[in-house]
This record gives sequence, structure tokens and C-alpha cells, in this order.
Amino acid sequence: MDCTLIHFIMRFKILTLFTLATLFISCKKDKSTLPPVINVSVQLADNSAVNNAVISLLDANHATVATATSGSDGKIAFTATANNTYYLYNNLADSKIIADPDATYFITGTFTSQQQINNSPVQTPAAKIGDNVYLDINGDGAINYYDLVKKVTAPAAGSSTNVKLIMEAH
Repeated sequence: MDCTLIHFIMRFKILTLFTLATLFISCKKDKSTLPPVINVSVQLADNSAVNNAVISLLDANHATVATATSGSDGKIAFTATANNTYYLYNNLADSKIIADPDATYFITGTFTSQQQINNSPVQTPAAKIGDNVYLDINGDGAINYYDLVKKVTAPAAGSSTNVKLIMEAH
């Protein structure tokens, strides 16, 4: 083989590799355009999965963004808006409640009068002026373990976060 032909073949191979690399890089998906995902693992305290847990993703205004049911593995995936704050809520009045150490109530204000306390859902211990006003999410007239939520923050676009939601039988 003559040297000219060998040089031509080598240049052709290099050009082909460069073209393929350029195509691969240009076709790669831009993760920043993908929505973030909140992966929820619904579990009991012993780490066993909770099947058929109906969990809602609520926004900061208490509105339901999405609702999903956990599978036999206890997993749920919610798509979200990057860096927004959300709340996980067990909206199925079954025998399980959120028992997560990070669970809290939605605070909607502060009691400013006895009349406001008298017209609000029952809280235990009894509310007094200056106490937080909690949202009765399920509308049963009482602030209790059925109104608990867990706060989560969605990650950046194209990313995911894993959240463990602890439940217990009640």
C-alpha cells in the first residue's frame, strides 16, 4: 500500500470519529429542561413498604398538585416545579397516619381572639390567644394526626430527590 492511501484512510477514520462525537454531543438531552422528580418511599417504622397509600402533593397554598397511590414497593414519583416547596399528605382516611418525625401542620395564622378560637376546629391541647391556627385539611372539625403533612422541596430541573414518608397504624 502506498503512503498516500494510508494517510487518506487515517484521515477518513479520524473525520468519521470526529463527526460521530459531534453528533453524540449535540443529541445529548439537556437535563435542565426536564422537570424535577420527588421520589417518595412510603414506609412503616420498620422500613417495610406501605402498599396502597394514597398520598397527595400539596403546594404552599394547600392546593392539591397531584395524588398518587403507592405500589407494593411503597414507591411514588411526583413531577414538580424546580425549587418549589411542597407538602406530602395522606388523604386516605384509613388506618394509617403520617408518623414521620418531620411531620407538621399547616399554620394559617395566630389566634387573636376567643371568638376565633371558638369558631375554629378543636385543637388538643386547647388553643389560647397567641397560639398557631392550624389547617383542618381533612375537614373533620378537629386538628389531629389526620391533618399532618411533611414538607419537601423540589430539586433543580432535571434532578430528583428521595423522600422517606413514615406511616403507622392507628
